[in-house]
Amino acid sequence: MSITSSSLRRAPFNISRSIPARAAGAAIQPYSDKHNNLTDKWLARLRVSSTNYTSNENFGQLHSLIDYFNKETRNRGLDKIDWKYWESEIHTQGVVKNIRRKYNRFMKSEYYVEDAASRVDTKTKKFEGLDVAMNYNYVLWLTHYSNHMQFMEGITNLGDITDMSEKEALKYAKNIDVLHQSSLEIGDLSHEDYNEVTVASRIVSQFSWGSRYMPPFVHSSDALNAVAATLGKLGK
Repeated sequence: MSITSSSLRRAPFNISRSIPARAAGAAIQPYSDKHNNLTDKWLARLRVSSTNYTSNENFGQLHSLIDYFNKETRNRGLDKIDWKYWESEIHTQGVVKNIRRKYNRFMKSEYYVEDAASRVDTKTKKFEGLDVAMNYNYVLWLTHYSNHMQFMEGITNLGDITDMSEKEALKYAKNIDVLHQSSLEIGDLSHEDYNEVTVASRIVSQFSWGSRYMPPFVHSSDALNAVAATLGKLGK
């Protein structure tokens, strides 16, 4: 929820007393300069705090709404409520009396916009924490979405992967570098879980000096020394 929409729920528009309270005087009184100054001050705070497209749009709608309800009207008086008539029409005992008591109490209520206007451009720690979390989640989602889109577009326009060079193929396998760097940072020196040695490597090892032997398949369980050293495998 934007700052403008939250303030819309908390603060009234250009009102120092309730509308029914003004109607109790049998005539709608025009707004004074004091009321207009409070409204202008509140709108000025909202205008300054609107820093993006959504808040500017909400501010424009709010400004139009206030202008609509503040326009001049030809209605100079409202009929008073005939409580005796409603007591004769509504047969449930005590209903009209309770409504009248609440209505009279509501007439005496007053609303002040000064406190709400002063809190428009301020942020609490809880709101700031929520703002940081929302921005982080949005950037994280956008990063994943854009990376996946680029990967899918690259695969679509790739063609035959066997015709690519090794360096070009690594461009589409960025996670390999991340996995290798993470293993170095945590000190995981054990072999990969499954590593198929290519035919070229096996042929070259045939003519190497010494008794070195390169098997075609390597599993991490074959390197128990590395497992015990790093404590990163076998649940140790």
